[in-house]
Amino acid sequence: MYVKIHNQILDGSLANDRKLRHLFMDLLLCSDPDGNVMMTREAISLRIRAPLEEVDWGIVELQKPDAGSLSPTYEGRRIVRLDGHGYGWKIVNYEYYRDLKSERQRRDDTAERVRRFRERQALKEAGKAVPDGLTPKKRGRVRKSAGGSLPGEQAYVQAQRGGASEETLDSLVATSLPPAGQVSGAGLTGGNGGEA
Repeated sequence: MYVKIHNQILDGSLANDRKLRHLFMDLLLCSDPDGNVMMTREAISLRIRAPLEEVDWGIVELQKPDAGSLSPTYEGRRIVRLDGHGYGWKIVNYEYYRDLKSERQRRDDTAERVRRFRERQALKEAGKAVPDGLTPKKRGRVRKSAGGSLPGEQAYVQAQRGGASEETLDSLVATSLPPAGQVSGAGLTGGNGGEA
């Protein structure tokens, strides 16, 4: 099992307490896919090879409200006790950080969406029926432009994060497509003959 650990942990309110930050990261490693640490204090101590007194201290500290935390959830607490088990803790923002997409994942998702949109448009223009649902994935990728992002990518990502409808997202894709004839099977080609 692995866990995503974002580097902002080095800039947050745990940053100045190396011992507590390290214990919190150990708890992340001990957690299940939902952020639950289903272990007794003694089991945690043995697993992370830390004295029980240090584990007890860390659990108490991580359960305290933290006014310096960027998250208002549970008043900034890092962990909360699980109900009904007699032991175990929930890492408060585990799912949020687990589900955050990397910049590369967002670009790949956008490129895939552009590819599906183009495929649907080509079928419509050819007078063929557009199948419901997702279209089959193509092996090629849409290449990034030399300037960094794909045309309209930033607007698309912002709209997607804001919960825009599929029609709105399709409209954004349509307005950022290059003119007909400038699309190759391997990706986008620029009007200057270079790869974009």
